[in-house]
This record gives sequence, C-alpha cells and structure tokens, in this order.
Amino acid sequence: MTLTYKIGNIFDIPLGWDIVHCVTADFSCGAGIAKELNERCNLKEKFEAQHFSTDIVGSCVKIDNVFNLLTKQNRYSKVSYEDLTNCLYHMADMILGAHYNIAMPKIGCGRDGLSWDIVVDIIKEVFENMDVDFVVYVLSEEDIPDERIEETDDEIANTSPYLISQEEAIENAERWAVSHNALILEKDDVLFDEEDDFMLFIDSSIFDPGKESIGTEIYIYILGETDVGSYEIVNVTKDGTYCKYLGDARK
Repeated sequence: MTLTYKIGNIFDIPLGWDIVHCVTADFSCGAGIAKELNERCNLKEKFEAQHFSTDIVGSCVKIDNVFNLLTKQNRYSKVSYEDLTNCLYHMADMILGAHYNIAMPKIGCGRDGLSWDIVVDIIKEVFENMDVDFVVYVLSEEDIPDERIEETDDEIANTSPYLISQEEAIENAERWAVSHNALILEKDDVLFDEEDDFMLFIDSSIFDPGKESIGTEIYIYILGETDVGSYEIVNVTKDGTYCKYLGDARK
C-alpha cells in the first residue's frame, strides 16, 4: 500500500482510477464531494435502484468507480472513528487480491470533524500489505502534512507520556483503541474505585455483556486518557458490569 498527496481536483483522475469518499446511509448527497459525485454519476438514483437498505452504517457500497463509505445515518448524525474503520475494512474485503489506484479527499475530516492524523493511521493499518495506491487530493501545499515517522503498535505502546506531550499521548492511545476495537467510553460512563485494585463499574445502559462474559478480558479506552486499559470482567449484575484493571493493553 502507498499513500501520497496531490494538489488538484479529485475529478481529474486518470481513466481507470476509483474514488473513495464518505456519504450518509440515506445518500442525501447534499454537500461537498458527495454532492458533486451525485451530480456527475447519479449516485443516489443508482443506489435506490439497487434497493440497498439504509440501515448499513459502517459498510461500503461501490457504484461504478466510486467506493461510498456509509459513515453515518443522515446529515444530522456524527461520524465516529469506529464506523469509519468498519467502512474501510469492508472496502478492503471488496478489493482483496486485486490492484487498485484510488483517489480520495481527507475522508472523515472537514465537515465530519475527525482528525486526519488518526484517520490516515487507520487507513495504513487496514490496507497494510494490500496492492492499493491511494492519492489524497488536497487544495494547497498547506494541506499536505509533514512526513511522519512510521510507528509500529509496539512503539506506540511503549511511548511514555513523559517523553511526549499530553496531547500526543492521548492521540496515540485513541488511535490504538480505535484500531483494536476497544470499548470507547466517556468518563461519565464509568465509576472508579481505586482502593479496590482499580475496579471499574459500567452501567448496564452503557454496556451489558451478559453473564457468559465473566472472566473475559476486554480493552476499554476512556476518552481523554493516555492509556488503553485492559480489564477482566469479574461480575455482571442487573445494574451493570464490574471490571478489574489489568494494566495498559498496549504493554
């Protein structure tokens, strides 16, 4: 897999290339590249003609030479890293074993509000060792990020928050959590009891694994933290789930 950047119009791609972009599951195509693609390729009409369900957020639909990542239900919904990652894995399954040249914008960013630094790392992980060449089309040189040193999972895991900024440590943890399907929670979603060996309680309205999950190890990322916790489920009640902290999952 390669990923490079080009200043220009994404619609000037060479013949035989494909495009990947984000679109709502209802194919509203009301703004941005989705709107122009719809005007050029009649995406919404073709989508409806094929009788796709609209309840498929997290999947990829290919129409002509366009990979449509269904990252949210409608224009009022919020895009998550998890849904974008699921879309990309679905797309990877679709192109497995073949060579593709694919143009893209900075998917999930801009109006959708995701961080390109995190998104590009997800792309690299999903399509690692696949025969696909991505070209990211941008408007100016300022939109091209500085080359970043590639980090393996082990390097990210062993990065000390004391050697990098707090912001970078949080970004590393969130990126790792997303790529490893960790349960991502707000701080208000859990209760901690540090005196009881870092026991964590997750309300049943947030997480209900069922009693068969007792003894299972799970990864949990609390937004804004610098580690991704590895937890063992030790008890499940009608009120919620108790988990014992085992350490940072990346170590």
